[in-house]
Amino acid sequence: MFHYSGIERIQLFFDTPNLCAAFLVMTGLIFCGIFFMLWKMKFRGKVPLCILTGLLITMTWILLGNTYSRGGYIAGGAVLLLYALLLRRPVHFAAFLYYFACIAITENGVARVQAISDFSDKSILHRFWVWDGALRIIAEYWKCGIGPIPSAGRYYSLWIQPLHIQEIYNTMINDFLTIGTAYGIGACFILLAFLIFLFLSVWKIWRKKQQEWILYLAGIAAGFLICGFFSTCFTTVSLIILPALAVLVILALCIRAYWKKDILFKKGDIILTLIVPLVICAGIMTYGSIRNRTTPYVVVHSEIQLDKNLSIQKIRILPKENSSRGELLFITPDYEQILRTMILPAVLQGYNVTAFRIPSEGYAADSLQQLFQKELAKTQKVHILAMSRVWAKSIITAVGRLSQEEKSRIGSLSLTNIPSMTAVGALSETVKMLKDISEYPVFLWYTSEHKIPDIFAEQLEK
Repeated sequence: MFHYSGIERIQLFFDTPNLCAAFLVMTGLIFCGIFFMLWKMKFRGKVPLCILTGLLITMTWILLGNTYSRGGYIAGGAVLLLYALLLRRPVHFAAFLYYFACIAITENGVARVQAISDFSDKSILHRFWVWDGALRIIAEYWKCGIGPIPSAGRYYSLWIQPLHIQEIYNTMINDFLTIGTAYGIGACFILLAFLIFLFLSVWKIWRKKQQEWILYLAGIAAGFLICGFFSTCFTTVSLIILPALAVLVILALCIRAYWKKDILFKKGDIILTLIVPLVICAGIMTYGSIRNRTTPYVVVHSEIQLDKNLSIQKIRILPKENSSRGELLFITPDYEQILRTMILPAVLQGYNVTAFRIPSEGYAADSLQQLFQKELAKTQKVHILAMSRVWAKSIITAVGRLSQEEKSRIGSLSLTNIPSMTAVGALSETVKMLKDISEYPVFLWYTSEHKIPDIFAEQLEK
């Protein structure tokens, strides 16, 4: 359950209050469209229908207020304001004011509206960081994107998110940016061009025929799009049905209007449909590229082939500043677990870091010896950090088999989370195995936080 100031936020049958708010915005706009059309008609029984529709609108807006979704508040208010500005009738201005009155009577509703401009709020601040990261991902993977959900969110969570935040994202908390990161800048261009064509066609049909109901249909789609600016809405199938139906009806009307030549798509309209998305996409690429240049390190992914049947994944991360404080070699079953708590902090402190993803089982000392020999041949001095619960014995054996020259290049060896660290009687076995490699500092430590202990960090400083 989600709460705001100790008050439970309504989410009905949706996963989050923000998704619920998107549904309520579209539902409320449907009721508003029906009310506006009834208001213009003259027939017996109009008043009871208007009252009933007004009650439905009131109930919907009060429910929306209780979601405490700022994106939902903005979406509903923006569409109703657009109705008022385009149609310029008192009933539309009254509907806009009534909307905010319904939200204001919600407990702490006014405070929530005022919080829209509070950019120190963590929820808003984190969104800005995620959106910034999304633009960087689009610029880096502009051709075809980084891959479908949750690829972009996981990439941001691992590599771009500030290190003091440990959130895990599946999407970019924005429909447009989520699609752009998944499928590239081409998808951004196509989506923007389609939306401009769609709403431009609605504008032309309305100006030509003064059919207000097409504006109300477009309002449903617009409400969904605005909600999708602040949350990821398009992945919820039950939520996308209403805007999809609205868009299909609008497209059918547009095709019919163009076929009958009721409206024409002029040269200026074509330029607008193509140039605006082009400018926006160019802006995304420019901003993302500039931001990517500020990354303080360079990452190189590769694979090491030790024999015909054995290859392991490798990442090499180097600070962009030329002066290096030393070489660190991480051996771990999954370097993503320690990327943000150990590897990147070490890089930001000025160390060149190499990390190998090695399966936690079935790794013989011979294979590890080959790996060490390959890496030691490339450097003068390296600190080895082995993150393992299973194959500490193989690591110690492999290091013990190295030549004296190779051993002289090892600055220190650190073994963490090995089984003997949790078994009091087995510690002597580990110590005995270490006698052959006692020419350099050896550290044994256990951690459940995937974090380098302060005592080891102090030794690296020395």
